[in-house]
Amino acid sequence: MDAARVKRAQGASEYLVIFAIVLIVAVLAIALLSSSAGGASDAALAESQVYWRSAYPISIVETGSAYMVPNASPGGASVIYLKLKNRGAYPIRLANVSATSNLSTLTGNLALGKPATNSSRESSSYPASYAVDGITTTRWSSQYSDPQWIYVDLGAIYNISRVVLNWRSAYACGKNYTIQLSNDASAWSTVYSRTDGTGGTETLDFTASSGRYVRMYGAARCDTGYTYSLREFEVYGSIAAPTYAIDATIYPGEETCLGYNQSPGGGMGPCPENNVYYYSPSDNSSYAGPRATTPCIADGTGTLTLTNLRFDYVETIGSITRTKTQVGDKPLISRCAGIIP
Repeated sequence: MDAARVKRAQGASEYLVIFAIVLIVAVLAIALLSSSAGGASDAALAESQVYWRSAYPISIVETGSAYMVPNASPGGASVIYLKLKNRGAYPIRLANVSATSNLSTLTGNLALGKPATNSSRESSSYPASYAVDGITTTRWSSQYSDPQWIYVDLGAIYNISRVVLNWRSAYACGKNYTIQLSNDASAWSTVYSRTDGTGGTETLDFTASSGRYVRMYGAARCDTGYTYSLREFEVYGSIAAPTYAIDATIYPGEETCLGYNQSPGGGMGPCPENNVYYYSPSDNSSYAGPRATTPCIADGTGTLTLTNLRFDYVETIGSITRTKTQVGDKPLISRCAGIIP
């Protein structure tokens, strides 16, 4: 093997070792970039040959085994971007780049203003939507028969742990009924059963279960001379913690941007097309253009983990073949407090 080939192999090997720690180094580099456009942060990024930066002007503070991410702007932020640039001479394959968010229990009624569907209604004056409008002087009322049901579409999968039923009276209510959850409004699972309903306001607590649709299924009324009649149908819980994963390959001199949306129904994927990214090697500035913001869902704290797993990366230089597995994982604790203007 000639000297040039050996030198190239050694250089690539060093690159692979450096890449194994790039995400940890990059998080610290973000903090430095927030306060300085040059200096040590530039050197670290240039050495790693991979550029990572959040689109938001956030500051990263190391706190033991995790990093704190204070509110990025008034009200906080719920979209985080992972931006990578390949400064090396060989393609970088990022396999199973994933993000998982697990926020604390949400405050507020998740069913408020969401679409509602019923088995029947007494008349057009008592639609299902009146049970989720937040107004206690309006109500949904069914036909005078059993069984009857009403469900609400939360718009995303949540971990549901409480339902509050505000019945019209001790007569126009459900005596024997169940609370059911579903992800498709077709297959339902029962999370709460009651056979001694008394009307009024009933707060039903149960073990948290995931679902997008929440249904009250009434098998028997409190009084057969009355209907099922709900002034309000409230649902409480927390956002479920799905994991999203995509693959990406970055070729020499090119860059890619991945975005993670921790709001209900959000996910991980390419950054919005309406964002314009610029790259300047002199000061490592790379972001310009409109932000893709999503309202924070509630006050609370949680954990966001961005994991980059690079596995079975095979690179051939002359007659030398190497396989390298590299993993980077760093949890971020984010705080969400209100809605971005």
